[in-house]
Amino acid sequence: MGDHGPVDLVIFDCDGVLVDSEPIVSRVLADRMRQLGIQITDQECASAFAGLDQAAAARLIADRLGSAVPPGWFDALTVAVDAALRAQVAPVPGILPVLSSFGSPSAWRRTGGPRRSR
Repeated sequence: MGDHGPVDLVIFDCDGVLVDSEPIVSRVLADRMRQLGIQITDQECASAFAGLDQAAAARLIADRLGSAVPPGWFDALTVAVDAALRAQVAPVPGILPVLSSFGSPSAWRRTGGPRRSR
């Protein structure tokens, strides 16, 4: 490829590359679903809900629940997911030395997790 000079910016896909938030989100979602009376394991939740937006998740949850998702439920879920991510998310093993090896300035911001679609 050849040398094109120094790199000024590298953009990474975060989840699965820099951090792995999916197991945390799945645990919180499964726990909240169990509080509604839905029998689901964390693994089943991860398999069924990974990558879904809120509307699709609401349909699946309503199907399992037999009624609409209670008002405010997704807002409370978002708060719980954000809190869990702040407390539990960590860099993927080995990524920090890789990022440090670039020798370029970097910015880190620890935030809450995914936001619901509108």
